[in-house]
Amino acid sequence: MAIGDMVTQGLIGQEVYDGRAQGTGTTRVVAVKANGEKPVFRIKLKTGTCVEATADHVVYALEARRSQGVWRRVDELAPGMRLQLSTRTSVTKASDAREVDEAALVGWLQGDGFVGQYESGTNCSLTLEFMTIDKDELNFVLNRVHRVFAGVHYHIRSVESKNPSLDIRWVRLYGEVLRPFVTKYGLLRGTSDLAIPAAIRSLGRDAQAAYLSALFQADGTVRLRSRQTRTSDVVLTTVSEPLALDVQTLLLNLGIYARIQRGVETRVNRRTPYFVSIGYADARAKFRDVIGFVSEDKRRKLDMACSDAFPGKQTPALREETIVRIEAVGVQPVYDIQTESGQYLSNNVIVHNCFIQSVDDDLVNEGGIMDLWTREARLFKYGSGTGTNFSKLRGDAEPLSGGGRSSGLMSFLRIGDRAAGAIKSGGTTRRAAKMVCLDLDHPDIEEFIDWKVIEEQKVAAMVTGSKICAQRLNAVLKACHVSDGNGGMKADADIRTNPELKKAIREARQSSVPEPYIQRMFSYANEGFTHFAFHEYDTNWDGKAYQTVSGQNSNNSVRVPNSFFEALEKDGDWALTRRVDGKAIKTIKARELWDKIAWAAWICADPGTQYDTTINEWHTCPEDGRINASNPCVTGDTLVATANGWQRIDELVGKTAQVIGSDGQPHTVTDIFPTGRKPVMLLTTESGYQVRITGDHRVLTTGRGDIQVKNLTSLDRIFLHGPGFGDQTLQAEAAFGIGVAISDLCFTRAIQRENHEELMILVMPIKDTDLLACVAAGVNAQQSVLVAAGGVGSLGTRDTAVVTRGMTTARLEVEARCAIDLFHQLTVLEEGLERKRLAPGVYELDRLALAALLRGLFTADGTIIQDGAQIVLSSCSKDLLHQVQLLLLSFGIKSALEHNQRNGLAAILFGEADPRDYRIDDVSILKISRASRRLFEREIGFHPDSAKTVELAHLNGEMTYDHDELTDAVASIEPAGEEDVFDLTEQATHHFVASGLVVHNCSEYMFLDDTACNLASLNLNQFYTSDGTFNLDEFRHAVRLWTITLEISVLMASFPSRAIAEKSFVYRTLGLGYANMGTILMRLGIPYDSPKALAICGAITALMTGESYATSAEMAAELGPFEGFARNRESMLRVIKNHRRAAYHAPGEEYESLTIK
Repeated sequence: MAIGDMVTQGLIGQEVYDGRAQGTGTTRVVAVKANGEKPVFRIKLKTGTCVEATADHVVYALEARRSQGVWRRVDELAPGMRLQLSTRTSVTKASDAREVDEAALVGWLQGDGFVGQYESGTNCSLTLEFMTIDKDELNFVLNRVHRVFAGVHYHIRSVESKNPSLDIRWVRLYGEVLRPFVTKYGLLRGTSDLAIPAAIRSLGRDAQAAYLSALFQADGTVRLRSRQTRTSDVVLTTVSEPLALDVQTLLLNLGIYARIQRGVETRVNRRTPYFVSIGYADARAKFRDVIGFVSEDKRRKLDMACSDAFPGKQTPALREETIVRIEAVGVQPVYDIQTESGQYLSNNVIVHNCFIQSVDDDLVNEGGIMDLWTREARLFKYGSGTGTNFSKLRGDAEPLSGGGRSSGLMSFLRIGDRAAGAIKSGGTTRRAAKMVCLDLDHPDIEEFIDWKVIEEQKVAAMVTGSKICAQRLNAVLKACHVSDGNGGMKADADIRTNPELKKAIREARQSSVPEPYIQRMFSYANEGFTHFAFHEYDTNWDGKAYQTVSGQNSNNSVRVPNSFFEALEKDGDWALTRRVDGKAIKTIKARELWDKIAWAAWICADPGTQYDTTINEWHTCPEDGRINASNPCVTGDTLVATANGWQRIDELVGKTAQVIGSDGQPHTVTDIFPTGRKPVMLLTTESGYQVRITGDHRVLTTGRGDIQVKNLTSLDRIFLHGPGFGDQTLQAEAAFGIGVAISDLCFTRAIQRENHEELMILVMPIKDTDLLACVAAGVNAQQSVLVAAGGVGSLGTRDTAVVTRGMTTARLEVEARCAIDLFHQLTVLEEGLERKRLAPGVYELDRLALAALLRGLFTADGTIIQDGAQIVLSSCSKDLLHQVQLLLLSFGIKSALEHNQRNGLAAILFGEADPRDYRIDDVSILKISRASRRLFEREIGFHPDSAKTVELAHLNGEMTYDHDELTDAVASIEPAGEEDVFDLTEQATHHFVASGLVVHNCSEYMFLDDTACNLASLNLNQFYTSDGTFNLDEFRHAVRLWTITLEISVLMASFPSRAIAEKSFVYRTLGLGYANMGTILMRLGIPYDSPKALAICGAITALMTGESYATSAEMAAELGPFEGFARNRESMLRVIKNHRRAAYHAPGEEYESLTIK
């Protein structure tokens, strides 16, 4: 039963499956809820099963096969993870005889029938037609027609067939008397969008079985494979993907496990086929016992498939199904149920049932410090962010009610920071998004500002100190061993007789190595040890050094009032005040405090600044509290790493993607948009990774955190990361062949059988004949797959790729259209040597296919340099090597790209023609070394028969290799003109990966503590008209509509705490903005920083503000104002008046209660 039906019918007490007890467990529904309309995502599993849910819905997921499962939000899932699917459900509802007969006829009509009205002829009435091909089928249809349509006239006509074994008959009924039946089952639908009628899904077991039996009889078959494996399956073929999915779901409900496979169709004007396959032995047997076929011939084959002649596997009670894709399916009505067990099955998959938060100066009660950690933990667990102003908490040494002294704010901030980090390390796929704010007059403000500075210094000390200790202590230990005069070694810890030891000890003490450690080396030497293992730390963000310090799980900000700037201008003092009585506890120079803030921000990018007075002077509800904090968000641009491979950001605009964050995990991103045209910089690293990026964009560095591109130096190292893999499969042999062919393949036109046809020709030296044979085998294997899937007809002799040998070369020639099309889909080889490259389709390949393609490329053009301990790939195409460099990152392999390696001539042989000389002015090489070399051998490698395989194994076996950190130093930053730029919002880690480099984020919502805001943004491009004007009327109408929509959405939102829920309903906070202002100015030809541009921005903003407030006032007139309006009436009207004054550029003296005008 559809969950929407359960909710609308209020089926409290309904028994449902929940996946417990090895898939057979059930539970009862205790509550139902309609949650309005929300963005919905479809999780597609490898078997074809789909689950649709909102981003915040929780499902039971596993990281890898047979691993421990955990509950995860949908937007935390990624391709490659697994969900648990129950195969032990059943339908127990009974069916009456008429339901069984009707269901059978519906299945037959959808399989081998017609429902509609002919447009011409003598009879244009509503018509049903059933096609049968033998006596068993005809009797089956007629018996049910007699019972369901008693008294309705029907006509039977015969149709001649080229197959004499078929007795084709058409049974036709017509007339309006058929209308109730057709309407009940929704049968007037096209073939491609065919689906199981809703009425069928709600019927009992026998009726559903009758429907499936008729459908499988019409469009199904039994495949008996009499090869070595002796496998068999029951298969339904359809061109309707929705029908395939529905059939699979219905089978699963009946406890019959089935998979969906997508076929390949290369014929023109033919739709893609889908196959629903029942392959497991117990599933075939259950299909026979519960559903079965109609005709004697298919029943006999089914019995054979279920016999011992075709053994098979048994279906596990709970299968772990791999996620292959997560995609947005738009805004839809959504529903939820609450069960006694807290979980239930959705399509047989087990599923479960950012905010500003305040904190009081209380230790354990609700709303206090420890309660805040609980609320934050709840938010972090389910993927949200949090922000809190901690200025209410007492400073260090302030008096407590019990007579003691406060331990200070910082002691509690460290607890919260540890809690946030622990939740991440405890299983969630995202780092906690946490904002910490503090007023500038707090007694602990100086320690707060220095917090991250000191913690960063601790990391530096641990990294440097650990390396010094390891070096000096081992030097002492080594010096303790001297020659015994007989060719051996002995321990001598006496500095009077051992000058080398004396020197080593002196150097260790000068380096401040602790004395107990130095003395310990003497004991080690006497025990015969020659090496002392002292752990060395590094600056990796996720390394042990950073794990031992605090402050790494939050973004810190200080709240700066206007009065501070007045003191700063006068070089005056600034008072820090106690929280209990407001008395000054310390006075410092404003200049010194401001310098401290600037220094800390320069060192570690924290704290940020929030201008407290300005924010609160424009506050509409000051009677109910100050605005204290903001929620963090993120921006970005360029080529993006996603869970499904590399994707151009301009092709993701308006779509949803699983974007890789700084934690290396995919996160659901729905906001991807253009932001106009801006000056960009070309950022290049030492290893050749490049990204075109705006100068003010921040990138994530190892030592200084997020730094603007324009402020990077050659000492900065940037984090690298790669994407996941696509879901497009390709025969490994074919993928390998494509990789090999990239080196020397060409396409040419030739006259074949009096037609101009395209040929694919690959010529290689005679020594590479075996390699060329592998390419031929791959081409032929892929064509065989297409034939088996029905994508192409049988292959002729000229369609088979064959290698021919000459005196000095071997030649492969292919003319099969499907093979040539495949190469065109994955390569671009027609534009010359310098421009050859991989087509975008390569980024969609799955892990195995991509590895095989790279294996072929490196086998053909790769070289092993023993002296340099490197794998080198050379090409005169920079584009190709840049692509390969990024593809290697998917496997965690770091590589270095170098250009201008040599000049010279390259003779390229095309077929048997004369060599053609090409001037190569820029040969580039891609180098893989150190740990990445070992990773290359494991993940990709060379062809097993290639001598390079043995060379690489020898190299990795004989030579040690260093750890290859996925970081790279900045090499250059150069102006790169103006380009269209794009942004996306990744709300989990506030970072994403752009062309291999991890880049960064900001604040967008400020209001009272414990409130949440529903946000929306209008695309200004939609209101720019063809005659070069801006349609103000449509813009105002859109503002009006979205203000109403956001108001309605408040009723549909869910909240993490009672306080947030209550205040959000009391204040009904909405947020409306716009995007693409830069694009509008560009299209109007107006300079971005001109007075005219500022005027346009101000005008559109004022119009949006005024229209939204006016619409809100209209709703208030009908529905009543929000609860907090009466006590904040004067302040709200003052702010609205100031907005109007700003729109009309009123004189400064007319503004009310503003410091800065």
